[in-house]
Amino acid sequence: MLTRAEKTTCEMLNVNLESYCSLSHSIQMRMMNAVLVHFVLSNCISKAIIQERSQDKFSDRAVIIELRQSRSEG
Repeated sequence: MLTRAEKTTCEMLNVNLESYCSLSHSIQMRMMNAVLVHFVLSNCISKAIIQERSQDKFSDRAVIIELRQSRSEG
């Protein structure tokens, strides 16, 4: 079950909630902590992309998060 903060953050960053929920708890925590810290520090995230890929040594899915900052104009 997602917390309200996690759900709101995922929605704000356009993160696929089903992909997020399918990850292991520890990976979820690391991912959300990284996203939240980056979001707070930059306050200008324009896109978050999650791609799933299989690893050679493990059957678990790896998650790649790409955070892009939008440049302020003016």
